[in-house]
Amino acid sequence: MAAELVQINKVKYDKELFEAWQMRCPLDGMFSIDGGIPKATNWMIVGDPGVGKCVHPNTLVKIKIDSTGEERTTTVKDLHELIKS
Repeated sequence: MAAELVQINKVKYDKELFEAWQMRCPLDGMFSIDGGIPKATNWMIVGDPGVGKCVHPNTLVKIKIDSTGEERTTTVKDLHELIKS
């Protein structure tokens, strides 16, 4: 496979790439000025031991299903399974 040289001003991106995922909670303001977590970004969370960087699979989280408005409490492990399906 040969590499192709392309001028940066001719590169096209999907507009959705620049939209942020809104969580509708105080964390929205921490990740971007517009609120939410920008797509196609990587984040490194740092801090002293015990400040909450890691989440145990049995940690309870509250989610809201946008399509129905339903709010549900589940574990991180179960949320991961929901996302995979």
